[in-house]
Amino acid sequence: MKVAQLYGPRDIRVGSAPEPKPGPHDVVLKVAFTGLCGTDLHQWEYPTGDGLPRIMGHEYSGTVLSKGAQVAQYAEGDRVAVNPYVYCARCFYCRRGMPNFCRARKLYYSGWAEYVVVDERVLYPLPADVSLELAALAEPLAACLHALDLAELQTGSDICILGGGPIGLGVLALARAGGAAKIIVSEPAAYRRDLAIRMGADVVVDPFAGDLEAVVAQQTGGVGVSAAFECITHSRTMQQAIGLVHNGGIVLGVGNAPPEDRLALDLNDLHRRGITLRGSFSRAFSFERVVRLLPRLNLAPLLTHRMQLEGLPEAMQLAESGQSGKVLLTP
Repeated sequence: MKVAQLYGPRDIRVGSAPEPKPGPHDVVLKVAFTGLCGTDLHQWEYPTGDGLPRIMGHEYSGTVLSKGAQVAQYAEGDRVAVNPYVYCARCFYCRRGMPNFCRARKLYYSGWAEYVVVDERVLYPLPADVSLELAALAEPLAACLHALDLAELQTGSDICILGGGPIGLGVLALARAGGAAKIIVSEPAAYRRDLAIRMGADVVVDPFAGDLEAVVAQQTGGVGVSAAFECITHSRTMQQAIGLVHNGGIVLGVGNAPPEDRLALDLNDLHRRGITLRGSFSRAFSFERVVRLLPRLNLAPLLTHRMQLEGLPEAMQLAESGQSGKVLLTP
């Protein structure tokens, strides 16, 4: 079967590998679509974790091709989304409702391939009105919904999203559907500012041409937003986000930062203003809810590019450039 593998920094090669065989509790999927993620870009630039070369891709959908002897729920041709983690259910974090920090979780990062074998527990059947393209958005949107869960926003709150890439736009779609009153998006790329408007942003700002702080103050009557979602994860924009929230507000860091980046904090400012600064990592219990929400979200503008697996190096460059929404790969 055809696969793409990461060999080193900015080094992706397309080749072949044996077709996978299912174990007793496994399902073999024919991959339909795999989304490119900011984490993929981060690994492309700064490879870490398991040895190289390796197949990546963790935002994928597909159809059931075959299954193990003990799998009863699925049949050939069933359409599914994949939550690419199996949690141990026994560690400190799993028993406290934080499986995203599970110390023994197993990862199914293998969507850069024609076929994948996965544990049946990671599969989510698709409603009839959810396409396989939309289903490839379930994994990143579940991370976005987790960030919104952590923000604990009341209906009618004002928010600011820093970064209009796929994660920022996913937060936008969910916040719009969830009852946010005013949504302000800061994004330097004109292409993505246009996507933000089409997906329901009230105000978009080019941070290099406009004064984001002044815009937020004007839009909120000088108070500030209840939550700022920093979807770039850079010390400069994180510092900016802290200044955008009102007293008692929350700043969510959603994404991977360059490994050398550090944030200098004014601790008195955090203390006296009662600011909460929180990281949002992966997801806990949001995947099933997102699958049910998919047909009710304004996501069509986000799906901007479909490319073959052979074009993965060019697709990575496109995603990096800011001239795309979500880039989907198909084998």
